[in-house]
Amino acid sequence: MLAQFFAKAQTDVSASIDIRFQGLEVTPSTFMESSQDKWQSYENTNYHYKIKFPGQWVSSNTDPVIGDLSTYVRFLGNKINLKVSVRNKFDTNANLRTAKFGDNSFYIDNNKVFFNSATTQHNKLFYTIELKENNYFSNNIEFTGTFFHILQSFKFTK
Repeated sequence: MLAQFFAKAQTDVSASIDIRFQGLEVTPSTFMESSQDKWQSYENTNYHYKIKFPGQWVSSNTDPVIGDLSTYVRFLGNKINLKVSVRNKFDTNANLRTAKFGDNSFYIDNNKVFFNSATTQHNKLFYTIELKENNYFSNNIEFTGTFFHILQSFKFTK
């Protein structure tokens, strides 16, 4: 009986942070706010955006991937890969959900295991933020919470 109660409670917690409906507005969790001082920032002056990420993630000088105007990558070995891509085009698939983080509305793709992606538009360009993980986070709640915090930190500078 007790095991069923905890299983249902875990399901309820997971469902409460899962983006499964249109128009979700998300604010960072208390956990993420308390660890924010350990995060670093990157600013792209060509495409006028700024993003924050955990400080231990390493930078990679990456040439743009084919189809991208700009590609920025942070990683932690083979455990974490954060990528910001700037493109001229994006397929706004009707199956994607939308969510608002800070001042930006994003098209969210979180239907893959260990991979989240969000795209926003600014000045006729599309900015896609992808986060992939490989057994780094202890659970999906921590992974999704980190992704939401990264999206919350994403700002346009112009």
